Amino acid sequence: MDWLAPVNTLIGAVIGVGSTLLADRHRWRRDRAALNQDTRRQAYAAFMTALSDVYQRLDELAHEEHPTQELRTAAHEVFVSRNLYLLRLGLLRFEGHLRSGVSAPEG
Repeated sequence: MDWLAPVNTLIGAVIGVGSTLLADRHRWRRDRAALNQDTRRQAYAAFMTALSDVYQRLDELAHEEHPTQELRTAAHEVFVSRNLYLLRLGLLRFEGHLRSGVSAPEG
């Protein structure tokens, strides 16, 4: 019996499936990297916007006349109201996920 034709067909099928799987894996990694980069860009933009708002408000507070305790309270309220701490924590968590190789967290 001639086994050469079925063996060649089987080898061709294995090579075809393998190359398809390899190409899909490469495409998946590229798409995941693009998504992570876009998510990182959005997170940094949100943080920088909040940071700019905080800076502007703190600058306004610095030029106003307030007692020291009122100034401290107002400055703390500025940081809390803009969610600056939470945005920074989100950036740190996101960067930690990227370094660990885990996909970026949702939200």
